[in-house]
Order: sequence, then C-alpha cells, then structure tokens
Amino acid sequence: IMAAVSCNRTNPFLSNWETPYGIPDFGKVKESHYLPAVKAGIEQQQAEIDAIIANGDAPTFENVVAAYERSGAILDRVSGVLFNLAETDATESLQKVVEQILPMLSEHSDNIFMNPEFFAKVDALYKDIDNLGLNTEQKMTLKKLHNAFVKNGIALGEAEQARMREINMEL
Repeated sequence: IMAAVSCNRTNPFLSNWETPYGIPDFGKVKESHYLPAVKAGIEQQQAEIDAIIANGDAPTFENVVAAYERSGAILDRVSGVLFNLAETDATESLQKVVEQILPMLSEHSDNIFMNPEFFAKVDALYKDIDNLGLNTEQKMTLKKLHNAFVKNGIALGEAEQARMREINMEL
C-alpha cells in the first residue's frame, strides 16, 4: 500500500474522483496507471478480506457479507474503467495491459474463493440463513456469495484446487 500512497497524487485510480457524478477524469488516465492501481487494489482488498477473517466476533451478515461487499473499492474502480475501455475503445497497447492484468485478477479471485477460513464464516451464515432476520436482498447476497465459493471449487481437495487454479489462469 506504500506504493499506492506514494503515487496516488498522479494515479487517478488511487484517489477519489472529484468530478461531476463521480466519473473518472479520462484526461488524466494513462495506460501506465492501470497495473499499479490493480496491484494496489488487490493489496487493499486482500487486507480487507484478512480483516474479515481475523475478526474474532461471531460471524454476522454485517461483519462478513456486507464487509466483503464493501471491499475492493480501488479494484472495482480501475477494473470498471479498464474493461469498459477495452471493450469499447481497445488499442493494441491497452489489450496488452489487459492480458497482463487478467492473470493477476484470476489469482486474486482464487485466493478469495478458495480460502477455507473465509468460507467457514460465509458457510456458517448460509447454514443459518433462515434464522438471521435477513431481508430478501440480504438473503440473495449471502446466497450469491456462498455460491461463488462453491462454483470456484471450495469443496475440492487440495490437488483439485491446484488444478482449478491452473485452469483459471489459462482461461
């Protein structure tokens, strides 16, 4: 995060956008900003996930699911811009940036959704979903998060997870 702090004055993804409607100032965005911002975003979100795991309080919707939903602000910001531009105004150099970043995002996703400690908290809530006093949207959010773990191989053995990581990286 020190790298993010030191370059946040020049990297528009590492500070709040002071523009109408909170949109990026595309005049300040350079291709060289994407990779450092993605790295900082991954670091930030991993620290936020680690904090969820380290929280010694009993799992609740707020301290697990809502905390996860709030995590990754930098990564969301930079990914949203990068992938929208890559789809609408792709250049060869921007495609190279995307090719460099996709494996990093794949590994980060695997690290989240194959984390047994994080899953244990989500699973405990999921198993008690009808007794948590959640509204419809909260139940859907919890189910979606639980399903993300299942679909990403949390129930697989160590060797199978390693193979799944390889497949995800190739994709």
